[in-house]
Amino acid sequence: MEEKLWLRFIFLFALGGVGVWFLSKDGTKEVKLTMRGKYSVYLLMSLVMFIASIYSDLYFLICLFICLVGLIEILALDLTNSMKISSISFFMILSCFFVYFGYISATYDATIVLCLVLALDGFSELFGKAFGKNAIAENISPNKSWEGFLGGYFSVMIGYLFLRQMDVNILGVLMITTIAIAALAGDLLASYLKRKSSVKDFSEFIPFHGGFLDRFDSLIVASAIAAPFYMMGVKI
Repeated sequence: MEEKLWLRFIFLFALGGVGVWFLSKDGTKEVKLTMRGKYSVYLLMSLVMFIASIYSDLYFLICLFICLVGLIEILALDLTNSMKISSISFFMILSCFFVYFGYISATYDATIVLCLVLALDGFSELFGKAFGKNAIAENISPNKSWEGFLGGYFSVMIGYLFLRQMDVNILGVLMITTIAIAALAGDLLASYLKRKSSVKDFSEFIPFHGGFLDRFDSLIVASAIAAPFYMMGVKI
């Protein structure tokens, strides 16, 4: 099982690396540095989480750390009192499910959801940069396009069907679709909070990415949504 998970991880980032190289090869030196630096940092963070989810019981501690830093980032936003209270309350609920999923889920489940979100984030960004024309919510996040989201979603779904050798699990497909929509919603919600606070990033903790919520907003929401599926016995 570990070998299959590693193959998925390596294939995901190898394909993503090719995409980053292709999209940045004709860009300026600054564009190349930004895209390739962002990819390298993303790979390093993902590798740490991937190894923790497979070989140790510390994955949920990483999830807890992400949530604690995310809470600090929300507290630092310049929001009205009512919006800050509602944002913190909602974030705390999501965080509980996120950490809970990281704690109770089997190694395979936690790692699969992690890989799923990494693939969605990575391929959505690549397809968006290559083909994005129609913004999903222009006033909230103009760089997120329907072309990017659908490209990421179908890339993940095709990979899922291929790995299952076309043995379709309808509940698994439903779970992937729900997680994909939830991940997008989490991304847009984070962008909305930044817009309201007039900031580009939640913080500068992570080079080329901004804050922890800039990078892990989708994973938090997706894992929170995956937790009820897991408790009902639904597997991807």
